[in-house]
Amino acid sequence: GDLRQGSRLVVVGIGAVGASIPSVGCVLARLPAQSGLAVLIVPQDHQPDDLPGISATLARAGRLPVELVADGLHLQRGHVYLAPAGALLTLEGARVRVAGDGDRGALDTFLRSLAEQHGKFAIAIALAGVGYDGALGLAAVKLNGGLILAESVDTASKAQAPYPIAAEGIAELMMPADQIGRHIVAHVDYLGRAVGAAGVVA
Repeated sequence: GDLRQGSRLVVVGIGAVGASIPSVGCVLARLPAQSGLAVLIVPQDHQPDDLPGISATLARAGRLPVELVADGLHLQRGHVYLAPAGALLTLEGARVRVAGDGDRGALDTFLRSLAEQHGKFAIAIALAGVGYDGALGLAAVKLNGGLILAESVDTASKAQAPYPIAAEGIAELMMPADQIGRHIVAHVDYLGRAVGAAGVVA
C-alpha cells in the first residue's frame, strides 16, 4: 500500500516477552522502510543488559531503524522504539514520557495512554507469550477506535509462549505473526485514504 508521508502518524504498540521476540521480528520484517507509523515495543520480562541484543536482533529482522526510548523522545514515522526494561511509558502526542519502575501494569498503562492520545490512529499487537498482560489497555484501544491484531495460538509454542488471552474477544483479527505486518500496512493505508478523503490536515 501507499503509506503516504503526509498522513497522520500511526503508533503501533507491542508488548513483548522473551519468547515473543521472534514474533516481533516477523511483524517488523513485513513493514516497509517508508511508512507512516512508529512502533513502540514494551518488554515485559527483560533485564537492562538484554536490550542492546534485542535491539540488534530486531534491527536485523526488518528494514526500520531500532532505537532505545529515552524520556522526552519524539516519535518519528518509520522508526521502531524499544522501551527500557521495567519502565513506565506514557505518551503526550508524539512525545514519550518515561517514569521509574513500572514492572506491574506497565503494558496496561502504556496501551491506555496510546488509546487516549491516538484514538483510531493506534494499533495494538497482542503476541503469544503475554498471557493476560495488557488486557485493560487493549480494551481501551478498542474503545477509542484503535485496531487490535493478535497472534494466533497455532503459530506459538504453547509451552514457551502462552495464548494471548488478553486479546480474546476484542481482537479484530488473529493470525500468524508473519501476517500481522501486512495487515498493519493495509490499515495504515486505509487510514491515510480516509483522512485524505475527509480533508483533514494532520
